[in-house]
Amino acid sequence: FTDSMQTSENRSCPEQLKSMEDSIRDMAISIGGLIRLKSTGLPTAYDSFYQTAGLIFLVMASFAWSPDMGWYTPPTAGVI
Repeated sequence: FTDSMQTSENRSCPEQLKSMEDSIRDMAISIGGLIRLKSTGLPTAYDSFYQTAGLIFLVMASFAWSPDMGWYTPPTAGVI
């Protein structure tokens, strides 16, 4: 079985499996860190900041776009 798994570079099967195992272990560690980060969430202060910044942007954007877009400005700002 091992002889049939050798590559043209003469790397044996155990070396390939070790390399794949190391890569999978590194990916699992990275994914675990991302899951912990996602489950932590943001503090409410950050959430309210983003909501306030979005509202200010939409209000200011409607004033900036109104000369060019006319009556299409409110629906466009609402969609964005």
